[in-house]
Amino acid sequence: MTDNSAVRHFIEACERWVCEDYSLDIRYLATVVPAGYEIFDAAIALNPLPVPRDHSLRLSATRLLAGQLQRSAVRKEELLSIVKDALNGSLTAHEMTMVLPHDGDYRVQSAVIDQSTWFSPLSLQVFGRSAAALSEPTLVDNELRASIPPFDGLADLCSWLALRGPDPGSLCSISVAVNPPVDLMIDRSGLAAETLRLILHAHPKADLSQVRVAVRAVPDEGLLGRQQIADRIAWAEVVDGRREGAVEVNLASANAALTMLLIGADTVRRHWFLDPMKAGTTRMAAVQQFDTDLRMIRQGLFDTTESVRFEMAVASLLFLLGFAPALQLETDSPDIIVSTPQGRIVLVECTTRVADAMTKLGKLVDRRGALTKALQADNQRADVAAALVCRLPRDQIAAHSDTIRSMGVLLVAAEELTEGLQRARFPSNPDDILTQALQTLVT
Repeated sequence: MTDNSAVRHFIEACERWVCEDYSLDIRYLATVVPAGYEIFDAAIALNPLPVPRDHSLRLSATRLLAGQLQRSAVRKEELLSIVKDALNGSLTAHEMTMVLPHDGDYRVQSAVIDQSTWFSPLSLQVFGRSAAALSEPTLVDNELRASIPPFDGLADLCSWLALRGPDPGSLCSISVAVNPPVDLMIDRSGLAAETLRLILHAHPKADLSQVRVAVRAVPDEGLLGRQQIADRIAWAEVVDGRREGAVEVNLASANAALTMLLIGADTVRRHWFLDPMKAGTTRMAAVQQFDTDLRMIRQGLFDTTESVRFEMAVASLLFLLGFAPALQLETDSPDIIVSTPQGRIVLVECTTRVADAMTKLGKLVDRRGALTKALQADNQRADVAAALVCRLPRDQIAAHSDTIRSMGVLLVAAEELTEGLQRARFPSNPDDILTQALQTLVT
């Protein structure tokens, strides 16, 4: 593989982040060829916490090799060796060696970190050549249904492994992700009465001298609202396999604080903490008058199992962000129709389950097309966007994200819902939010 700065930086960052006794998760999908096994899609994840439940499995079909390998307390030297092999197109799991097919040098791509990125694990993807079509797919499906454990064909297996299925023309790839040895415990941290309290958890063997924590208070009190506070963290002894750190910072007159956590030169997490007793917009003030700290909206977005309450919570969040949402009573319609100040329309479908995502997607695309044609026929502005809102994290929707994107539909997952709640505290332009979101479909 051609050596480049992205690969060198990734390996150097891995050496800083990865500790002894990290856990390992390998998922792979490979096709059987005369020379052995060619990787179509594979994912490697290194995590600071032990595997909570071992889901290791290995499945072998006539044309396919697939599986998942999970291990806890792995030596750092072995983990770094696995990463370096992967960046060179090789992966070994369950004593089987697989190779990423290529016609020349591998191409690598790192995650794009910008101002919309809130959590930043180390991430790098290696691409090989275009995949060949899987021969006898019906045979593979039937073999998987008869396997132990059984899967309802290749699509079901790919969904379980969160990998892409063999798709002729798409590039074969291996992705590597490393989660940080130190992170911010958001649910136990907060801003109240002009005091920011942060709780951090660290791997027992993390190098704490590499930790950097920066804070920016809003509204600004000049440079006094911008501080580096890592040297004030009080670290406790290791308990239950992790070390806890705590720090309190006085931020005079602040109603919000941006916290930036880094390890060495690499950003781990950015997070806005908001004082629940201080509202930043009239919409927020109005809603908080009846729903203190947005407790019911948060429950509707993340906790309820009722689809209607989830839709209501999404509509409420859109209102807080400055949109004009309308929940629909007609069953043969999108869940929510949204308007922006400039008159642009967004059709929104909401789902709490991955299983419903593709059904919702098809209906959403059809309804967008029908509305666009109707507006054009009536000589009205036909600027219609479509969004699928799912309360699950993006990694649980990964198997469908490429399909959703290819159909020109915005995907709003749990991460964006959380970001939206943070953003709602500040005045924002709904048309700018929509424009920025649509740009992600073409970049």
